[in-house]
Amino acid sequence: MTIGAIRAAPAARPDFTFGLVAVLAAAFHLFCLFPYLAPLPLPTDTQPYALLVAGIALLLLGLRAPVPVALLALLLPVAVAFLLLPADIGNFTAWRSALAYVSLFAIASATLLLARGGHPLSDRLLAASVYVWFTVGVLQMFAGRTLLTGLVSEARTTADRGVTALATEPSHYATVAAFLLLLLFLRGRERSLAGLLCVVQIVLLAQSAQVALLLAFAVVVYGLAMARPLVFLVGLLAPLAVLAAWGLEVTLRTDGLRILELLGLLIDNPALLVVADPSGNQRLAAIFFAFKGFLDHGLLPGSLADFGAYMGAQLDGGAWPLFFADPTERILSGYGAALYELGMFGLAVPLVAGFGLFRYFRGSVRHAVVASALLHPLMLTAVPLALPLVGLTIGMCYGPRRYRGRDEADLAEDQNASTVVP
Repeated sequence: MTIGAIRAAPAARPDFTFGLVAVLAAAFHLFCLFPYLAPLPLPTDTQPYALLVAGIALLLLGLRAPVPVALLALLLPVAVAFLLLPADIGNFTAWRSALAYVSLFAIASATLLLARGGHPLSDRLLAASVYVWFTVGVLQMFAGRTLLTGLVSEARTTADRGVTALATEPSHYATVAAFLLLLLFLRGRERSLAGLLCVVQIVLLAQSAQVALLLAFAVVVYGLAMARPLVFLVGLLAPLAVLAAWGLEVTLRTDGLRILELLGLLIDNPALLVVADPSGNQRLAAIFFAFKGFLDHGLLPGSLADFGAYMGAQLDGGAWPLFFADPTERILSGYGAALYELGMFGLAVPLVAGFGLFRYFRGSVRHAVVASALLHPLMLTAVPLALPLVGLTIGMCYGPRRYRGRDEADLAEDQNASTVVP
């Protein structure tokens, strides 16, 4: 062979697809961790940008990797919802409900496939998001409640409530902090600084009594399941203090703060949280009538848009004098919405979420129990199924395990286990 015949090997072509997926993954995780950011504000609290990026990612990846059968079960609610949609085709509420099921499946699937493709949610980004939420919350608490609220569609709070940070309401802010804490628990980092700041945001910055109560319950379960007596005692401290104050007839000085006013009602008479607080009454009524509607429909699908009419008819009948709040068009319960709208087919949502937690923590039932103690009560409250953090959490449960807990060798050894199991 002559020298002229010798040719250099062609240079490898850059993988533009991999680079594009990396950019999409970064945008996807950011919109999941900050679900209320509105580059182009739309008339909804939760913005659809995580869903849009998830759709692009799914099209690009082509669903080439196998998806667990349990996760594919989320297509059942999607199918039933779109079978119901023609009955209320011109109703915005019906479209929002139907798209919530699409969002749940698409975001969970995108989370899984991006992780398998080498683009999981990193621990650094997760912790950084907690620090950003905390920083904005602190700035609003001390520098002005309207600071940076222009980044969301609409921020709603009052002087006696907590701040909103990068959410639209204090309760939404607390819900985000609770989900971030759950994601940290999935990584074995709930006892990190980021985990502590999640608790601080729920109790002191967002001042959400409802989420704080759910957090206290989860902390008690955590102390019992993980055999941590100190954590268990801390979790019991709040309810024990309330019981002691109630027994001693202590009067709480609220100084106009809503969370202290609710605590005062709890000390005076726990029933007052429902009877005397309109917001609490409305939330509990919405959850109750969502499950009652599920039973009244004979476990069959109901409607994507008639909950307000159904709840109003129940209240007008006078059969439920405990509830006096106005009916709500939106069902103020994630699981309740799935059951009321889709009947027995809506059970796929809690079943897929619950199975995912036990699958992720296979080999350690106590971890799964703790995660369930936070996720399921939270999903009974006014957490929309379209909230990207819900789909992100479910998708992480079915993806590669990235547990980093120092005290659970059985989990750490299996953190890269295959996820192709149904």
